[in-house]
Amino acid sequence: MVSLMSVVLVPEGLREKLGAEAAKELVDLINASARSSKDSVVELVAERFERRLVQEIAGLEGRLRNFVLAGLGLAVGFLTFVIAVAAWFKG
Repeated sequence: MVSLMSVVLVPEGLREKLGAEAAKELVDLINASARSSKDSVVELVAERFERRLVQEIAGLEGRLRNFVLAGLGLAVGFLTFVIAVAAWFKG
């Protein structure tokens, strides 16, 4: 993941009142807060995506199961029909 460095410019008046070191610490605090917020949002989005993916997979599994069961039902029905026709011809 590419990390973009935040650029925060402290206004001159504030920098003069705080001093260079305090202004730098303020910028570091703002950047740390922004990183933390971004990390929280990414984590939340990942959790929601994973939950949605699990739901979709469960739905697909259910549809596939129904499809397979329907196919088996058709196969059994067809086999029963073939046996009945063979028995009828055999007489």
